[in-house]
Order: sequence, then structure tokens, then C-alpha cells
Amino acid sequence: MQHHNYEKIGERLNYIGMKFNKWTVLDLVVLKQSAHFVIQCDCGNKSRNYAYKVLNNTTKSCYSCANKKNGWYGTATHRSWSAAKNRCTNPNNHAYDNYGGRGNKMCDRWLESFENFLVDMGEKPQNLSLDRIDNDGNYEPNNCRWATKSQQNSNRRKSKKLKE
Repeated sequence: MQHHNYEKIGERLNYIGMKFNKWTVLDLVVLKQSAHFVIQCDCGNKSRNYAYKVLNNTTKSCYSCANKKNGWYGTATHRSWSAAKNRCTNPNNHAYDNYGGRGNKMCDRWLESFENFLVDMGEKPQNLSLDRIDNDGNYEPNNCRWATKSQQNSNRRKSKKLKE
């Protein structure tokens, strides 16, 4: 762990201009009583994140750089993982109500990294899409498969047959 010399300003420490991994701190803001940094990645992308995540190396670069480094960013496999993750975690996603909003989650292992998802699911085969076997279950290795459109269509909540 690197040690830095900090200049105390009032009750806050001055991190502006300091570099942490690929991030350079541009500003310090307090939102809802939490310290956030306005940060810029070496690639030029700007972001805002909790100061403790930057200081503790929880975040090392922007999302784009983190995924470009593995060579999978923008591929069909990465898009499938990213879309599923977004449906489960982002209340602003148009499909959130049918996924995260009704309790469906992505397992911690897959939330942690795309690489874990890739190890568990393999590369997305052409003409198949990510499907939850039990659509009331979570996105996790034992409940997901690469499925055809026909398999997906027969596995929708609306097409479940009523039990008599």
C-alpha cells in the first residue's frame, strides 16, 4: 500500500491532483454525508465515486478500461453479462421492474467480475441468449444457460401453464 503526504484543509484532507491507480482526483464533494471524489481515469473518462473506494483500491479504473483490458468489452458475451447485471441492479433500467424490482439478483461472483461469468458460462454461442432456467430464480451458474429463442419463449412467466 502506498503512503501519501496529505495536506489538511479544515477537517478534510486535500486529495486533489493525487493519483490512485488509474484515477486522478479532480475534486472532493460531500453527498448525503458521504465523501465522494470527482475522478478522471487515465483514458480521460470522468466519474464520481465514494472516496473510500478510491483510497482503498476498490475501484482502480473506469468501467470501460476495466473491461477493455480483458479484450471482451463490446463482445456479445460481455453485452449479455452487462445487460443482465443492469436489469438486476439498476432501478433506472427499463426492465428493472421485471428483474431486480421483483427480487431477481445476480450472484456475487458474477457481480464481482465479467471474468467469473465467462469462466462459468463460457463464450456466448451464436444465435443463443442468456436464459434463467427458473425465471423466478437468480442469475447464477446453476440457474443459467445459453438458450435458443424457442427455449426462451417457452420459459416466460406469461407462457407458464396454469395448474389445475
